[in-house]
Amino acid sequence: MKIKLLTDSSSDLPLSFVKENSDLLEVLGMPITIGDKEYIDDLGESFSHDFFYEQLAQGAMPKTSQINTMTFHDRFLELYEDGYATIYIGLSSGLSGTHNNALLARTMIREEAAKAPIVVIDSLAASVGLAAMIVYTLELIKEGKSIEEIEKLMEEQKLNANHWFAVDSLMHLKNGGRIPAAAAYVGTVLNVKPILTMQNEGKLESYSSVRGKKKAFKYLVSKVAEHIHNVDTPIIVGHAHIESDADVLIEELRKQGVENKIIETCLSATIASHVGPGMLGLAFMGDKERESK
Repeated sequence: MKIKLLTDSSSDLPLSFVKENSDLLEVLGMPITIGDKEYIDDLGESFSHDFFYEQLAQGAMPKTSQINTMTFHDRFLELYEDGYATIYIGLSSGLSGTHNNALLARTMIREEAAKAPIVVIDSLAASVGLAAMIVYTLELIKEGKSIEEIEKLMEEQKLNANHWFAVDSLMHLKNGGRIPAAAAYVGTVLNVKPILTMQNEGKLESYSSVRGKKKAFKYLVSKVAEHIHNVDTPIIVGHAHIESDADVLIEELRKQGVENKIIETCLSATIASHVGPGMLGLAFMGDKERESK
């Protein structure tokens, strides 16, 4: 049976990568509201990154919404009727109700088609960490593994998705309730860059902090050295509209002898709405379960 892998725009995959793999991969866009207008995050294809980040620079505070149950239901049903088995791996249930909406949609379809081959996996991940999971899952499909084999492997290995983020501005985290206002003010004055990761329950957590960009680069590179020992493991480098910083990070990885394939991507609107401009991060499927405080 043919398999279609679905994810959502919180994966921050490069649009070019999605198009290159469109026979196997599809991305559902999350709604984004700026002012009184709603957009669908399509990874920059029509709702461009330049426009979105320009809005952020002008002080806009976008709001994100879940993908609703009927959107999942309709797409799951279409794929089933077209003869596909479907695997959906999307934004962590610890950050959004979107995962539960996908589960509900599957339940609705199975009331009429009990054996509909639809797998819904809680990634416990976001952004480039979710992208790393999607790239890994895509390879499993290309290897010819069954939907049952893929579900088992991904449930066993999803906590191996390591993601580390250095955030430039603390104010978006403050506005989102992630850190107190006083900490945001002091951190900004002292040029402190928090290093964020995902805890095992699928929620964002502050893991460490460094002073300045150079130390942030070194910290991110050190995590690759600690957790990757396989040259075949792809690394996703994501940035919030700061391509020059991403290029420096990639250069530092190469200087340290990292030969792995690197996929560079600009954060799309879904995640960038919450972390703001200037975020730099990397992710990969590590050799063991990720660190969490």
